Amino acid sequence: MATLAGFVIVLTLLILFTDAGRSSAGTTARIHPTPTVTPSPTATVIPSPTAMLGFKVYTDVPNGFIMQYPDNWTVSPNVPGVEFDESGNQSSYTVQVFVPGDGITPGSAGNADDASAWVQYEMDRLATVPGTLQRETGPIPAKTIGGQVWQSGIARLSQDASVIRVQVYATVYKGKPYIINVNAVDDRFATGSLRFFEPMLSSFQFLLPTP
Repeated sequence: MATLAGFVIVLTLLILFTDAGRSSAGTTARIHPTPTVTPSPTATVIPSPTAMLGFKVYTDVPNGFIMQYPDNWTVSPNVPGVEFDESGNQSSYTVQVFVPGDGITPGSAGNADDASAWVQYEMDRLATVPGTLQRETGPIPAKTIGGQVWQSGIARLSQDASVIRVQVYATVYKGKPYIINVNAVDDRFATGSLRFFEPMLSSFQFLLPTP
């Protein structure tokens, strides 16, 4: 009987230790911290458009845009942005894309989120170029470029015997201003618009980060 009683006691203790172990394991499992998921850094989606006949694709990842330009034109940095010229320094047709940095504002009275303020900013800048700048009065229709509405303005810059027509487009995309200037000698502007400016503007795309 003593042996049986001892066996019962040992069995009881084993059951108690087993239950305690299970309880402890269960408690430990419940208090494990949930792993923190670190979000992956966003990547930029870079489209690969097929170049139009006679054009090349220019991709500007830092400033977040793509634009096509005639394959015999020159491309040069024009901080903050880029300039496309038909024939270098003596170009008849020029397209400029400016992306003002964070430290640049459209003036003390301008709203940085208002595209019209950036049109005025660019007109003010053009007024500092040697020559006489005359801005076209009246409302200039806005234009959709790259799926975004851009405000516009037109001016003529008289330099010696020549008159340069400049059309300015401006928008604010994801909090960042973008300005595009297209310019040519006044009597060649319509031809340049048909052959170069409109195809270039229609090719403009913003680069988007992936979610």
